[in-house]
Amino acid sequence: MVHAETEQLIRKGDRLVGLIAAANGAERYSLHQDLHRVITNIRLHGATVPLRFRDLDLELLEEEIEDRFDNLPV
Repeated sequence: MVHAETEQLIRKGDRLVGLIAAANGAERYSLHQDLHRVITNIRLHGATVPLRFRDLDLELLEEEIEDRFDNLPV
């Protein structure tokens, strides 16, 4: 059974997924941090993190790593 707090976190995560899809740049990075906190809190409640959140979290992390490498001086 999913607790009310977990359901609330999942709803918040779903809202963030939509916002992330429409965002770019620094806003996207900030929203990713919010999504990552939601994922962490879902885990702390002992619930399973929805795959859509985990997939997006990894995708955004890869983007951030690529951006850092793109900005390294040669």
